[in-house]
Amino acid sequence: MGDYLLSWSWILDAFETSDENLSQNKFEELLDARIAAFQQIESPVTGTLNSNKTTEGEEAKLSIYDSSHSISKSQLESVKKISDITGYNEAQVAYVLLVHQYELNTQYFSQLDNDSVLAQEFQRRYYAEIISCWKVLAFLLQACTDADSKWHKMATRLIVSIFQTAQRSGENAQSTTPSIFCVRIIDYLSKMTSQAAPASLTFNGEEAISQWYFFHFNLQLQLLRVIFLSTYSLVVCNSEMAISWFNCMKKTRYLHDQEFMHLDIDTGFSMCKEITNVAIIISINFISLEKQVLSFKDNPSFFMLSGNTIISLHDMITQLSNDSIGAAVSLTWGIALHLLSNSPDNIPLIQNSSVVSSKILQNPQNSFQALIIAALKYDPFTLIHRIISSLEDDPYIDGYSKIMATLFSSAVSYVKFSDSTMLCATTLFKTPQVYQLFENNDSVTRLLNFARARFPFEYSQFVLLLIPTFACLTSKQLVSSELLHMTTFTQSLPSGFKAYEIIPEPNVTGNALIELQESLHLDSYGFFFPNAERSLPKGTRGRIVSVDTYPPVVMWDLNYSLWEAVGISLNYIVRNGLINSHKSFVLTVLSSSVPLFQTDVSGACELVHLASEGLDGELDFINVICDLLDYFLSLSVIEDADYQICVSSLRLLREFTRFAATDVWAYVTRSLVCVGSEKGISLEDVIFDYESINGVYDFTLAFFDLYEILLDNCISTSVVPDDFSIRLKTDFVKRAMRFLCEVFANYLDWKYARIIQQYQIGHRFASLITKLLNVTFGIEYFNPKTTVNKKTLPLRELSHYIVQRFLVQQDSNRYLHPLLSVMDLINLLYTDIFSTISSPRAKAAKMWLISSFCAMKTLICLRGFLNLKPSELERELFSRSPDLFNCLPRLLCCIAPILQLLSALILAPWPSETPSLLAYMINSTDIVGRVCIQILTNPIQSTNIEGSVWKFLSSIMKGQQQGLAVLLFSGKKFPLDRMKSLNHNVDVQLTSKSLISLAEKRLDSFSINDILSQVPVFEFIFLSRNFWTASLGNLQQEANFWNRIVDAIKLPLTVKLDGLSSVAQADLYILAAHATRITAIQLHMSKLNKSNSSKKIIIDPLKDSMKDLVQHAFTITAYDSNIHNALTRAFKHENGDLHISDLRNTGLFPLRYGDNYFYNIKLAKNMLLNTEDTSFKISMMMSANENLSLLDAQAALLRSWSIFICAFVEFVKEDATLSILELKIMKWVLKSLAEDTIDVNVVQELSAERAALVFRISQQTLAIPISNEVKEHLQSILLLTWKAITTTKFSIYEDSNGEMAYYRPLLHVLYNTLNRLLSEEKENLSLSVGFVSGLLQLCHRKLSQLFEKAVINPTIEVYGDIVLLNSLHKCIVNSHLIRGLQSLYISYINDSFSVDNCLRLFSWSHSLLVDGQPYFADAALSFLLICSSSPAGAEQIVMNGFFYSIMESPLSTALSTGGLGLDGSSIQYKIWIRGILPLLFNIVKFLGNRIMNDMREFVLLAFPQIQYALLNWCQPPSSISLASIDESFMIVLLFDLLQQFNPALLQEIRLAELKIEMLEGIDYLISHPNFLSSLAIPASLYEQEYAIDVIGIPKELESDQLTKETKTSQFAKLIRIQLDKLRALLEH
Repeated sequence: MGDYLLSWSWILDAFETSDENLSQNKFEELLDARIAAFQQIESPVTGTLNSNKTTEGEEAKLSIYDSSHSISKSQLESVKKISDITGYNEAQVAYVLLVHQYELNTQYFSQLDNDSVLAQEFQRRYYAEIISCWKVLAFLLQACTDADSKWHKMATRLIVSIFQTAQRSGENAQSTTPSIFCVRIIDYLSKMTSQAAPASLTFNGEEAISQWYFFHFNLQLQLLRVIFLSTYSLVVCNSEMAISWFNCMKKTRYLHDQEFMHLDIDTGFSMCKEITNVAIIISINFISLEKQVLSFKDNPSFFMLSGNTIISLHDMITQLSNDSIGAAVSLTWGIALHLLSNSPDNIPLIQNSSVVSSKILQNPQNSFQALIIAALKYDPFTLIHRIISSLEDDPYIDGYSKIMATLFSSAVSYVKFSDSTMLCATTLFKTPQVYQLFENNDSVTRLLNFARARFPFEYSQFVLLLIPTFACLTSKQLVSSELLHMTTFTQSLPSGFKAYEIIPEPNVTGNALIELQESLHLDSYGFFFPNAERSLPKGTRGRIVSVDTYPPVVMWDLNYSLWEAVGISLNYIVRNGLINSHKSFVLTVLSSSVPLFQTDVSGACELVHLASEGLDGELDFINVICDLLDYFLSLSVIEDADYQICVSSLRLLREFTRFAATDVWAYVTRSLVCVGSEKGISLEDVIFDYESINGVYDFTLAFFDLYEILLDNCISTSVVPDDFSIRLKTDFVKRAMRFLCEVFANYLDWKYARIIQQYQIGHRFASLITKLLNVTFGIEYFNPKTTVNKKTLPLRELSHYIVQRFLVQQDSNRYLHPLLSVMDLINLLYTDIFSTISSPRAKAAKMWLISSFCAMKTLICLRGFLNLKPSELERELFSRSPDLFNCLPRLLCCIAPILQLLSALILAPWPSETPSLLAYMINSTDIVGRVCIQILTNPIQSTNIEGSVWKFLSSIMKGQQQGLAVLLFSGKKFPLDRMKSLNHNVDVQLTSKSLISLAEKRLDSFSINDILSQVPVFEFIFLSRNFWTASLGNLQQEANFWNRIVDAIKLPLTVKLDGLSSVAQADLYILAAHATRITAIQLHMSKLNKSNSSKKIIIDPLKDSMKDLVQHAFTITAYDSNIHNALTRAFKHENGDLHISDLRNTGLFPLRYGDNYFYNIKLAKNMLLNTEDTSFKISMMMSANENLSLLDAQAALLRSWSIFICAFVEFVKEDATLSILELKIMKWVLKSLAEDTIDVNVVQELSAERAALVFRISQQTLAIPISNEVKEHLQSILLLTWKAITTTKFSIYEDSNGEMAYYRPLLHVLYNTLNRLLSEEKENLSLSVGFVSGLLQLCHRKLSQLFEKAVINPTIEVYGDIVLLNSLHKCIVNSHLIRGLQSLYISYINDSFSVDNCLRLFSWSHSLLVDGQPYFADAALSFLLICSSSPAGAEQIVMNGFFYSIMESPLSTALSTGGLGLDGSSIQYKIWIRGILPLLFNIVKFLGNRIMNDMREFVLLAFPQIQYALLNWCQPPSSISLASIDESFMIVLLFDLLQQFNPALLQEIRLAELKIEMLEGIDYLISHPNFLSSLAIPASLYEQEYAIDVIGIPKELESDQLTKETKTSQFAKLIRIQLDKLRALLEH
């Protein structure tokens, strides 16, 4: 497969995926080998390329990360070509081609005839690798400082190693100073600022150059992040670092003075601003105000200990002080110098401190005062606000905010509070973690108190008032009443208002205290009111806080609820039409309230209640928000502020739905109509009139969020409905979904100011339909096959709408195109994921990809689930399958979703043959196997990813993809090199062990703690062996492989199961089941190949453990009835229409063992929100799921062992020494059946399967020679079978075919075993009376029931059951076992009414035809014949109307006319010969004269047939069969018996004459043997075989060894013998 080099992007993706199954040890080993990349951060992907010429051409090797990788000839050619085009080092190009070898292959390059495109494709991957490497370093640096991170220990060791081995450029000696690493990065950053695009790129067009600059500035930003993380809490800024850094900052004005001309203006400006802002933050962090207040003794390497450094930095910063860009840094440095001047302890510690004092601290022209004053001129607080706001999407924004908050808390004491100060504070402290660090800071406390005191006069500070409350709600702390109440109310006095009195205060000259002499009504001039009365009561005191303004501003002493005042004020604004004039206030309140309501539900609900206290309703604040949204959406032209209010309102409604869904439903169904309605507000107008023009889609995304939570509400109220109309809900969700579908169909064509919003829209819609379809088709409650339930109507109709749009209707392509488009945008998304400077954008790109693949998988599974025609989606995915495989090596996060999608695609049912993946991948057939091997051999893939690969490979064999499977296992391409070779199959077998051997090698690393990851491997081995041996012949494995398989089979015995969870036990059982099936295949193949090798490798190692293994596998113990009974009771009593069975998974997706296996826990949690004891029920459901997982695994193990035993018993024929083991297996399985205590409904099918297995084994045991040991085993089997039949968990008398599926094979076993023992033991077999009597009773009672059932439902199954029980009945009655039980036998006949029901069946049998024949008549007479073997039985038959039934049956017509023979109905003839005649003989023998009258009538009725049978011998018949001879025999015997009781009857019918004529005819035939032979033609194959058996020709003789003439002559001999016997009887 070639050398494989792991990419940095893959490593980064693995870190960011945060999969718990990823091995930290493998990560550590991998990064240990790549420490050099971090140390040589300037060129982390540059190795050494060594080439040499051979006779076959030039070859090369790339040495990188302490390993060597081969470069093929074609790859080397591509390396040189790309290097010439782009100007990059050949080693760098070689690295990129190696890590992307499956997509950047020769075929790909041949399709690119444009050098510019090739350069861009290369650069995209090259820079993605470098940035990914630096992101991994940043990840390690961050984990190093986070003690709670699982990577902390590993990261700390690696970072220490990186720091300790860092060295300066050009130096050979290593240093242990961590700062050297930082200095090197800073120097490299400084070098980057003066770099320009390679000259060779200028020949590739402006796009290639623009792309280079884009990545160039991305690299700078990522390098800045590395510097920030290194110095934030790990490395103290020393003199060398400080000088290097600020030299760079001075040279570039904080990296601002760089050339961005090759980028578009928006991108260039945005990147420039972000780079400069991060540089400013790092500069402030280097100065470190936190360390300035500490003793410098604690930081001996701190740059402030060097006077020369202080002077140099002061000079550099001062030079930038007259620039607004560096104002924040200048302010920081000025504060640092101020702190230094006030620190007498630190100044003496500074080298050359006297010089610092004279030049800076004591120099008025160059002092800190001048710096601070200069900085404050540029309003640094506004700058801080802008910096933090622009970096909101940065992954390290918390660190940035803490640094700036430290600066703010120090700088705020230098200024008066202003709007910019408040704005800056709001921006910094809106993050709860930052606020909590500074909430006890005096400056911050003073500022917040000031904001409260100035409210509502300065209402913009409302956001600051909410910060402490938000921090409490976020950390789930109790919000104190002090935070929810205000103690002051500041306002301007109404113009001309004089109704107040100044209260004199001694020694107070300003801020006069006043008191109201009458109430002050506020609604005439204000808009914010502290109470429902909208007035300040008489006697309220306050202070005039501004005397230089008119009217004066008064701060009243008034205690009121802040949220109640907000509610009252907003309501007043809305009701009085003052929205436009107070739009700014509305926007401030709504936008700042959203984060609070997004926190804890109970806290948000409490805030709504507080805001509604002064209104009419308990939750009337919600209606106020709805009215505001109504107003702004109804405007003909929407301005920016209007739009932001609409967005905030939607977000608030989304949060309100969590606790007041009915109120929100009432609004959205009344006003917020989407598309196609005559009334209400159309959301379509907002999209196309504002968003599509401005390229901002906050409203659309907010509506997605609102719709999703309303959808969740539909789910939760589908069990216990709320008070809102289901019809209105249905109408809204359908209209809204129509709107969202239109959004989705068009969103790719829209303009975007921020491309992340395109990703988010795609992700939201794909996730939304996935959730909806999972809900409505995923559990039985919403199953459309069930009865219509009004409570589920909204979701049902909605899901069908989606199905129609995406899977059924003709224009489905319109909606499928945006879903499939993610594959067209892979390159763009790859860049955004690994090269973007925005972590949210990278995350959104990932989520869009994953959700799109999941949505497609859901749609494919749903199409098969609903039995719809194949959709355009599947056809399109088949055609795009090469693109999907190309995605796999690039995006770790998408491996599992893509492989699951492909598996669903392959396994989806098609009306005809499933399309062939091989046909669609005709030019890249080898990539499937190569990519799968690359993923499987990746050292850092998770068990989830590995399992997805193995399951996908298994699906190829399950899903009619044989062509691809052959090539996949052979590792060849198509067309094959030796396609025309006759030895092709041999060649394939020799090279076919790549994936198979990889799976088998995986067994060597088996661990009991890693069972889950092994299960798909064993399944793949089982399927691959099954497929491979069936397709291309046998595969041979080494003994080590079979040892592993046998060990796996023994796991249920060798592992202490008590120490495993239920799910782990289930996985273990499944693993053992797959291993068992693998050995079963091998046994089967050995049997076909007539080889005994399997006995040595499989049977012999298992022989000693076979008893325990079989007993463990066939004994079901997992089912815990207590759990399931309690669960049923819990739902039965409390949830009305919802039963526990409603929450079962429908099987839309393959089920996985665990707590969501059988019952859908995820949906249940949502649906049971409104019920009591929800957590208890969920817990019980999870327990039930785990229990059922274990039960299903045990069932799988049982079935695997059934397959194994079936293969084993076939193998026993080749090795008779195993026959005793075969009998023991029968006993063990029967014992498990007899001792089962599990609920019948749970194990009925398994019990039937076990019973069928025993029957199959019993068929094989018939050939075992009888010995004393065999006899003992057979008797034990007989008793165990009887015990299994009489088990209490089933009842043979239940009128259910399911029950008989269990009993039928056991009755066969009983008959086989009993018949075998009787045939060998004859009179010596001794069985207990209880067993024999019980068996007789069962036969009569069940047969009586079957006779009744046959009259009502005459099926072939019922007929077969009657024949089976008849045979068992006959076996006992015709043996010595009946002795002494005659009285019991008769009582069973009487008690069960078996004879009566049998005669009734016979009476109806002429109309109860099976395949047009009266088989039930034959079965009925067979039973009566057995019963007539005793006098009492015969008497019962006659008493119940036998003669009447016979003479009234249709058969009597045939008998009365004569001529009944083989030429007519063979069944009727058989009934006459084998049934009626023997039965009459027994009746006459036992009852004699008592039935002569009936007998005479019947003989006279049937005389024509009797005469026909006897006189047939007088003239040469057309043919002679055994049946005709038997008929004559029975007639003669019957009349010989009648001669004793009624000779007159015989004279009446002239029997003597008939005998004479018959004798003459027989003599003639005997005397002419050749003529007799010509007439002796068997009537059936049975007669011919019977003849051969009687004469003694072995049955084993193959049919082709006997000619037709030979068999015919043998049959003629038998006819002659039988005629001689008949002649003798006549003469006697």
